[in-house]
Amino acid sequence: MQKVLILMDMPLFPYRIYAYNGLADRGYDLTVVSVSNEDAKYDIPLKFKHIRMSKKMYGGFVKLKNFGTINPDAYDIIVVDPNLRMLDFYRFYRKKYWDKLIGWGHHKGRTTGNKLAEWVRWSFFTKFRALVFYDYETRKEYVEHGFDADRLFVANNTQYVDLSMVDLKAKRNSFIYVGRIQERKAIDKALEAFAIVKQKTKDTDLIFKVVGGGDASQLKELCKQLEIEESVVFTGTIHDEHSLADIFNNAYGYVSPGHVGLGVLHGLAFGVPVITCTGRKHSLEVVNCKPVNSFLVDFDKQSIADAMLKLCTDVELFGKMSLSAHDYDTQFCTIDKMVDGVDDAIKYLTK
Repeated sequence: MQKVLILMDMPLFPYRIYAYNGLADRGYDLTVVSVSNEDAKYDIPLKFKHIRMSKKMYGGFVKLKNFGTINPDAYDIIVVDPNLRMLDFYRFYRKKYWDKLIGWGHHKGRTTGNKLAEWVRWSFFTKFRALVFYDYETRKEYVEHGFDADRLFVANNTQYVDLSMVDLKAKRNSFIYVGRIQERKAIDKALEAFAIVKQKTKDTDLIFKVVGGGDASQLKELCKQLEIEESVVFTGTIHDEHSLADIFNNAYGYVSPGHVGLGVLHGLAFGVPVITCTGRKHSLEVVNCKPVNSFLVDFDKQSIADAMLKLCTDVELFGKMSLSAHDYDTQFCTIDKMVDGVDDAIKYLTK
């Protein structure tokens, strides 16, 4: 049984547990190192050894407590998220470990226009025997830069969804936002657009659900000003998968004008088209928003409202986009597909 070490630069999020369990199920003796100053309890049984390490910041760099106890020689494969701010990870970038080193991450740097920084970036990634990307577009960029395509793999970052809970034929009566209530998400813009939709459709049953924790006081006041407070529901944080499934199954669209991340994949899995805006700072998961399953519109309430109106008034269009969203997710973005990408990279190193 091959011993595999995964070094993360983040906490152990629940969605990643499913992926790591999937790797363990494929016969790997797996150890995962995560970074967090807070201990966490998980409802999901872990099929791998988990080591949580606390961190201390030095400017923009991170130093981990007790990282010296991790012996790279004890593992056959080392999978690392190559974040250059993680000072302790540099010990694993020595030449003696190159043959068993896999980089797993978005592999995009904030170096555009800086020739020296770009050179450092490309030179650094040549040290890895294999690279696993979150998306095919970035993989293509590396191929065009001269990297051997045979050692480049894709494990689309995704959320776990129990597909048996998906009901593409469910009655729709809402638009939704699911995630933390944060200013950068521009939920206020979504609510302003929803007010336009309510005025135009005169649909008294149509509601907007804001699902997530955070201070909602300003948004609630905005709803009063827009006279839509009776049609907007603030649920707070919901973790129960069955409750979330009901919310997604009843939605025409997932609306997050200012920023989208992993929530995109949650929506697509349930056949819920995404509405977001161009020219905003999104997470990499926005690459999954395609014309067949999403609307990327200008950052103004009318453009957002127009997209919402198309979804809730054009039955044929909604049906096509909903099916395309679900099909896209099942083809590219399931946990099994994520595990496949990492598994293929490991097999490439050991063939």
